[in-house]
Amino acid sequence: MSTLLVRLVLLILAVAVVSGVYAFLRANTLTTPDQLAAKGLEGARWDTAVFFAGVAAVVGVLGVLVFRWMGGAATPNAARSFLLLALGIGLALEIMAAVVFKMRGLADFTVLHMVQIVGFGWLLPLAYIA
Repeated sequence: MSTLLVRLVLLILAVAVVSGVYAFLRANTLTTPDQLAAKGLEGARWDTAVFFAGVAAVVGVLGVLVFRWMGGAATPNAARSFLLLALGIGLALEIMAAVVFKMRGLADFTVLHMVQIVGFGWLLPLAYIA
């Protein structure tokens, strides 16, 4: 296994674990009240943690593919363009979360989006180029 692949897998796992742990701890604001009533806080915590960790893993894999498609280490401006792309996507997802969840848990969604923007928009190109 190449060192690049190991670095990328470790980065994706790290962001997924951080997202999952944060979602587990803040599940009471990241889930809807009817889900909390149906499953209870403990069940909602595990479901929310698994969901957000899975989303982070999928976003990480897609991020690797997009960065590679953009030219990766061969293109001098790929890292900056990729970070700007990640910021734009993060802002769009933040607006969608605000609309869908009616501003409930917006600060927590902001933290999760920032973790993924830093992890995948900034650190992924550094791990890919190094």
